Amino acid sequence: MKLLTTILFFVFCHFSIAQNKEELLVRKCFENYKQAILKGKGENAIKFVDKKTINYYIKMLDKIKKSDSLEVNSLGIIDKIMVLSIRHQASKKEIQSMNGGGLLVYAIQKGMIGKSSVQRNRIGEVKLKGEMAKGQIVSGEQITPVYFDFNKEKEVWKIDLTSVFSLGTIGFKQVLKKSGLKENEYLIQVLEQMNGKKPSPKIWNPNL
Repeated sequence: MKLLTTILFFVFCHFSIAQNKEELLVRKCFENYKQAILKGKGENAIKFVDKKTINYYIKMLDKIKKSDSLEVNSLGIIDKIMVLSIRHQASKKEIQSMNGGGLLVYAIQKGMIGKSSVQRNRIGEVKLKGEMAKGQIVSGEQITPVYFDFNKEKEVWKIDLTSVFSLGTIGFKQVLKKSGLKENEYLIQVLEQMNGKKPSPKIWNPNL
């Protein structure tokens, strides 16, 4: 009985050490991503995002290149602002030369994924489940109810940026409601604030 207790103790200790190591690696992933954003290093930032995030930007790039006004209008507000803002800021040549990762890099370099999104944030509690994890966002000294998803790919933890898009949608809608504007009117104002230029009607057309 004493031997069994000793074995279980060592197994538990080993498990705890391994779990603590994984939690630290999840936090390190976020910290690496954060530092890349703060320095405006888009090409470094994408090293720490997962395939789901890259696949999202691949899908968005396809819509930027091909979607007509009817399809753009049917998009959710996060996707719509992505399509319109890239069409507003990037040249046709730039868009045609992009891939999914390149679109994310461009968004970071242009401040569409700004420093304010990470500056005061860190990862607090980490919940592990196999090759997946959830990291709770702590903003300043405030523990939030928001969690980033992380996925382990080829033994390396990567952050899933799409995991907080639903909250971004809620935030956009709240601000939109306060503005008293229709959705497209509000988005046009946002686009103009990005670079001081009034958006052309061409942003509603496919960039083929």
